[in-house]
Amino acid sequence: MMNNEEKILNILETLVADVAELKADNKELKAGFAELKADNKELKAGFAELKADNKELKAGHTDLKSILEDTNRRVVIIENEHGKSLKALHDGYSLLYDRTEVMHNDILEIKSKLDEHDARITELEYERSVRS
Repeated sequence: MMNNEEKILNILETLVADVAELKADNKELKAGFAELKADNKELKAGFAELKADNKELKAGHTDLKSILEDTNRRVVIIENEHGKSLKALHDGYSLLYDRTEVMHNDILEIKSKLDEHDARITELEYERSVRS
């Protein structure tokens, strides 16, 4: 059996071992905490970069939106201007087609009369040759 001094000594040795273990654990915790602080610092820097990038993206989005609106406005202007030009061109084409159609009919009528006249001339020449 152990006497009191041995028990106290045993308890003290256990306490000393536990304190040494606590000190080692504390040292590890401090090292881990230092790593966490470093990681947190990196995260903050990364977050700041992301915020800056996001700001740039928003500015770019605004620029693109402005460009798109300007392009749409120009397309509308072009459509209006060309729409009027195309309508005028179509009207001119329709008028030209109508006049061409009338001229074509007139030419057919003239050709028909020319054929009639040619036939009549041939007939008259024949009669003349028969009389002579």
